[in-house]
Amino acid sequence: MSGRQKLSAPSSPGMRFSSTQLSAARSLQAELEYAQMLVEQESADIYSAEIASFNSDIIPPVSRPYAVLRAKSAAVVSSETSSGVGTVTPATDGIRAMCRYRQALTPYELKEIVMYTDVYFVGRKAVKTNEKALAEDSNHGFDDGEDFYKFTAHDHIDYRYEMLKVLGTGAFGQVIKAFDHKENRHVALKIMKNTDKSIRLCLQESRMMQLLVKLDVHKEANMTALLRSFKFRNHMIMVMDVCAMDLYTLLCKRKDRNSGFSMPVVRKFALGLLRTLRFMERQDIIHCDLKVKCD
Repeated sequence: MSGRQKLSAPSSPGMRFSSTQLSAARSLQAELEYAQMLVEQESADIYSAEIASFNSDIIPPVSRPYAVLRAKSAAVVSSETSSGVGTVTPATDGIRAMCRYRQALTPYELKEIVMYTDVYFVGRKAVKTNEKALAEDSNHGFDDGEDFYKFTAHDHIDYRYEMLKVLGTGAFGQVIKAFDHKENRHVALKIMKNTDKSIRLCLQESRMMQLLVKLDVHKEANMTALLRSFKFRNHMIMVMDVCAMDLYTLLCKRKDRNSGFSMPVVRKFALGLLRTLRFMERQDIIHCDLKVKCD
């Protein structure tokens, strides 16, 4: 984005705004200019060009949000089903969404949402954190003490994904089951920690996943699809297909844990694993982190 844009009243055929809504929109002129300045500064970020190149290869540019900022809160895991509360139907831009859902947004989100041209979900049902009472060193209250993004059931990620359940946590991030309100499907969000090392690892993993998917022409290598990668509130996030439960969880759910699986079942697991390893070996790639439990 270059230069400063004058905020004008949003208009479209069939949509009208009250004088109160228009006044509220105009009152955000200074905040919008500040947010525009942040985006201009972000364009110089050492990771921005690489992130943009990932997304341009993964999904068409027309379907990507215009700009992405960052933040979040905490709560208890509840239902795995989308609440539907806070769904923006049809999808709209940030200014209109801000006017329509102003009461459901935090002060931070009021500044953040105006930077989006596509808003699909705002998380009205979520119990959001009052970031005003939290210190700056906790990323506006959206990170915990170990730099993980705090989970809040039914809150949004990127004004598109609804968080439903924590699937697992690892050394560099966590995986959350979410509902994509744009594509109307469940996805897995791998949210990296808010550290430089985690960002670098995410970029490396994204590059590797892109490469492997492109090389797997016949789709026979059991590769998890990388649907999109982006940065949100200082956290790198990768969007993937939701897989079934991992082998460790499946073992734990058995009534008799000492009996193990039958040979046909073990053979099926082994065949799938060996097929993937053979594919990687042909590409001169070594997998250095094989284990039965997938975080």
